[in-house]
Amino acid sequence: MNSPRNPQIKFVASLFLLALMLCVSSAPAALVITGDTVSNASGAVPPWTVATNSLIAGMLPSASDTPGNFQQSYGPYGTIIGLPALTDGVLPGCGATYGGSAQYATCGYDHGGGQWLIYTLPAAAHGYDITNITTFTTWGDQAVCGEAYAVSYSTADNPTAFIFLGNVYYQPNGSGGMANRVQCTDSLGGTIAPNAAAIKLDFLMPTSALGVNAYTEITVQGTPAAAVTAVAMTSSNIDQAGTFDPSSTWPVESPSLIAGMLPSASTGNPALGGGAGGGGFPVLTDGALGLTGDSTTVASLGSGSSGPCSSLTYTLTNSANGSDLTNIVVYTAWGDYGRDGQAYSISYSTVSAPTTFIRLTGADFNPVLAANNDSSACRVSFSPSTGVLAHNVYRVKFDFPQPDSLDYGAGSYQEIIIQGTNSLPPPVPPSPYLVQDTVPVYAQTVVGDQVVFTAVYSNSPPANQQWLFISGGVTNIISGATGPTLTLNNVQLTNSGSYTLKAVNATNGAAAPSYSTLATLTVATNGLVPVRNILTTVSSQTSDGTGFVPSWPLATNSLLAGLATTTEVGDFTQSGASSGTAVLTDGIIGPVSADPGWESLFTTAGLNWNGTGGQSLIYTLPANAYGYNLTNITVFSGWENNTRDAQSYNVSYATADNPTSFISLGTVEINPSMLNYPTANRVMLTAATGTVIAPNVAALRFDFSAPFVENGYAGYMEITAQGPAATTVTAPPLLIMTDTQPNLPAATAPTWTIETNSLIAGRLPSSVGPGSFTADGMVGGPANLTDGTFGSADAKSSYASCGYGEYSPGQTAIQSLTYTLTNATLTNIVVYSGWTDFGRQGQFYDVYYSTISAPTTFVLLTSIWLNSPFVFGGANAHRVDISTSTGAALATNVAAVKFDFAPQSDANIDYGFSGYAELVLQGTNQPGAVVPVLPTLSNPAVSGGSLILKGTGGTPAGYSYTWLTATNLTTPLTNWTVSVSGTLDGAGNLSNAIPINVTNPASFFKLRMP
Repeated sequence: MNSPRNPQIKFVASLFLLALMLCVSSAPAALVITGDTVSNASGAVPPWTVATNSLIAGMLPSASDTPGNFQQSYGPYGTIIGLPALTDGVLPGCGATYGGSAQYATCGYDHGGGQWLIYTLPAAAHGYDITNITTFTTWGDQAVCGEAYAVSYSTADNPTAFIFLGNVYYQPNGSGGMANRVQCTDSLGGTIAPNAAAIKLDFLMPTSALGVNAYTEITVQGTPAAAVTAVAMTSSNIDQAGTFDPSSTWPVESPSLIAGMLPSASTGNPALGGGAGGGGFPVLTDGALGLTGDSTTVASLGSGSSGPCSSLTYTLTNSANGSDLTNIVVYTAWGDYGRDGQAYSISYSTVSAPTTFIRLTGADFNPVLAANNDSSACRVSFSPSTGVLAHNVYRVKFDFPQPDSLDYGAGSYQEIIIQGTNSLPPPVPPSPYLVQDTVPVYAQTVVGDQVVFTAVYSNSPPANQQWLFISGGVTNIISGATGPTLTLNNVQLTNSGSYTLKAVNATNGAAAPSYSTLATLTVATNGLVPVRNILTTVSSQTSDGTGFVPSWPLATNSLLAGLATTTEVGDFTQSGASSGTAVLTDGIIGPVSADPGWESLFTTAGLNWNGTGGQSLIYTLPANAYGYNLTNITVFSGWENNTRDAQSYNVSYATADNPTSFISLGTVEINPSMLNYPTANRVMLTAATGTVIAPNVAALRFDFSAPFVENGYAGYMEITAQGPAATTVTAPPLLIMTDTQPNLPAATAPTWTIETNSLIAGRLPSSVGPGSFTADGMVGGPANLTDGTFGSADAKSSYASCGYGEYSPGQTAIQSLTYTLTNATLTNIVVYSGWTDFGRQGQFYDVYYSTISAPTTFVLLTSIWLNSPFVFGGANAHRVDISTSTGAALATNVAAVKFDFAPQSDANIDYGFSGYAELVLQGTNQPGAVVPVLPTLSNPAVSGGSLILKGTGGTPAGYSYTWLTATNLTTPLTNWTVSVSGTLDGAGNLSNAIPINVTNPASFFKLRMP
């Protein structure tokens, strides 16, 4: 297995299970990949049973990446067992990585993890019919607790050649200790891999979010095969110094059913992929191989981010009854070991169901060369063990799930040969014809959402239709679902599984039933905790390579419908044919496909690598005196593949009384990892409690400059906003003024005059959260925040580092800080920030305050998100002034002000933290209204005929007090009489001598302040 080069790491906010659904036919059996999660159960053993009849129990792999690589620590978490842990039959507790012996193996392409492994099954004449492959992971949080790998198998008659079975990608959200289980099964409990002799897991394709995961167990279940039923696969390699023509060893087969053909359908561009596919589609069927390393003789096929062809389909036209396939041969070659491998699955459709694809087989072949710089050629052949590969074939489809981490994301394919003979007419009356396959073929969402699946059969022959739900290997009839559309309302976790539409010939039951492609639905509990009462829900859909229209409903009462942007910063047509921002409010989503002209349905937004992309836009809502109380903001994104389907932006709003002053509402950063097919994402912002997410809104702003999105920009289809017209002012009339001084000369400070009447001048914070004020080592520290000066903008020593993300290990900035006040009336907050360049000058934080009556309860005042357009060059500085438009106080009776930098949540937002130069709180303190602390009283004493009452340590000094007296302890306090009054001395002490009258009854004394 070649080592990965130049991997692209994708950080994702919200990831779910991705199962490659490859098998569907007239028998309702298919590979089903399902995952489930246990979280927030630190220390608890997951409630799963490890199979006791695993074929690899107690085994070590027969071949693997360097064994020590499976023992790479992802932190100081104790001794890592490595490979023995994977088959010991024991699951550790959730979060067990945080202490003691770590019962896992580290598998993945990054952090030195083990990249691949092979288990040879016990000897059996015909191998094993595998029914289940299950993998388990665990970790102290979600960081490396996902699962990502390709699974393949070899057969007893060819134990060294591996057949691709499917991809697993499961990256759920959660918190605390987590454990995951992923199962690969057959939808009806049958065989997923026949005649298997060995099982291979390749952690290079796909790659996980952080490059490595902590696996705790692998089990393989099945029974000895009684006979040979598998497709026979052979693979061979030629490698030698210098270029050569492989056809001198391997004469190209002839005739081929697709000789001279171009694909009838495809996704991506075979001429892309690092310059390795200059020949494009024509070379794949020209009957010649050509020299190794010659880019003009190969096509680039894979799923890498450079955009090669990830799927292609050939339609066989030689016979009205289709073809009986007898042989498929695929050739690859390159000038070194970099792009010589083969990784794909093969499926076919029949003349009776031309759009329903049935999985046939697949290849996973990437030989290790004795010399990496040798020229290399590979040949993989598929032939039937008995009979033919498939009857009455109409189309043959190849899918290439090859990521960047494997041979740069694509192989260099020289030739595809398909051989066969004309088929006889089908022996039974026709099965129903599928004219539109299942849409979407994959969907992920959260509990409570609505999901709609659609599949359409022709009316000839007439068909009886029935939707089926497949879960845990059991097929269930969905009552009442007998039409082309299946609508699932208020979905729950139990709705996760696979869905297909079955159709039976209504006039002749002898025809085999037809089934639409299995569609996978993954439902999860909402992994995103509400932030400031905003609940962010993420849904995703994808199809096969043909494209689709997402099945989400689109709001018909959007306040943005038909609106043009008020202002735009940057270029929103970065992809050439994209249409710009007009498409965002045209009321149309999709189709998402790779068909000509598809880019015109999108606008592209994101800073791009050179800072010129679509950075921000503002919509002014229709005029209304009090603005609108927004209840929902929904954003739809998509792309022809998975490279630019993410969403990444900040949403802020302005109110009717301050239409140019924007308050941050929330930040979205999602990138569900899909295979390289047309993909759509939907993000909804709603209220966790109540209905309103933003009151009195007059304008909305979307800032796409941070977080930074994958590949520089993403494709957006539509933005909607909903809510009724407001009838009163319910929001405080905040005024947020921002100013920027870009590209400052060296050794100069910004020209702003720092306020001199700050209530916290010269003070250090009274409390701070985790992190450091000097995160990158050269930053000055917390005293900078209240010293009354900015300092040189290009000097790190002028700043304190505050943020919430980690740019690199050890660089964790202060996450929050608090200043106590003395019953203050707060009128202004001014914050200064900057940096030596454009990288960390922004401001991202929430401002809270508490009051004297509840000093530990913090109330949100406002949220700041300031990330002005990038200006390359010198130092940059920002100033934010928070006040009210009416001149009223921001807050009264203030006990403390807290700055929480949670919005700067990761390295994609100005690298995780910013440089803050000064914090100013303006207003007045009111010492007389401070809640006093009573002195500690000494035992009473008698001296000189007087009762001596003393106390020490009261606050504040000079505060007044009164001694009250009564002869009955149960007397209401309002009826007690004043005995003596006074004030605390400079040390907070008191001392009083009260004359004793022996003729009076016994008396009681209470101290009152004031």
